Amino acid sequence: MRILNEKLKEAYDELDAFSYTISHDLKNPLSSIKSYSQILLRSFSLEPKAQHMVSRILTGAEKMQSMIQDVLSYSKAGQSQSEYKVVNMENLLNELKQELLVSHEDKDVEININSVEDIYGEETMVMQVFSNLIGNAVKYSKQANKPVVNINAIDHGNEIEYAIQDNGIGIDPSEQDKIFELFTRASDVDAFEGTGVGLSIVKKIMSKHQGKVWVDSQLNQGSTFFVRFKKPQVA
Repeated sequence: MRILNEKLKEAYDELDAFSYTISHDLKNPLSSIKSYSQILLRSFSLEPKAQHMVSRILTGAEKMQSMIQDVLSYSKAGQSQSEYKVVNMENLLNELKQELLVSHEDKDVEININSVEDIYGEETMVMQVFSNLIGNAVKYSKQANKPVVNINAIDHGNEIEYAIQDNGIGIDPSEQDKIFELFTRASDVDAFEGTGVGLSIVKKIMSKHQGKVWVDSQLNQGSTFFVRFKKPQVA
């Protein structure tokens, strides 16, 4: 079992390295495609049909560039060598709240940090987890009359659980397992920007922390995402 586990870890490390290398090498030629497409649109009097085709090329290149960046983020997730420590969650969550309110440019959204508990982890990775989860909660609740996101910490003895609840579009129970897979999104989110990588990054980081992530949701009734970390004193 020990040998098998070592081989499995080695295979995962090689796959991560392969994904990073391929994604990184694709960025330069893709940038060239974008640049030449933009030059064609700006500098030449194209017929409407040709202009539409070049615009589609540019849109496709931009989407691929976004996906490549997400693959790089996924490959790098959990590779930090920084020391695990007690993370001040009050500071981290308040910083994220301010950043999200500014970046989404929506003063109507309400983000409530109702309770906090410090956790044990690598701070950059912890920031990624909550940035993804709270960012999704804000994004998918923006169609509500009054978007509200609630963040609560629950002490479970040896573990700290965080619940991030929104009043957004919700997720069909039949799709809740697959949304944590790479490049997989729920079927009713086409109107929302995204590539389906964020939650797979969350799952990967939680695995690195020997924690877990799951969701409780119903269509049109919002979603609650849960993450569990070790408590500082039992780490």
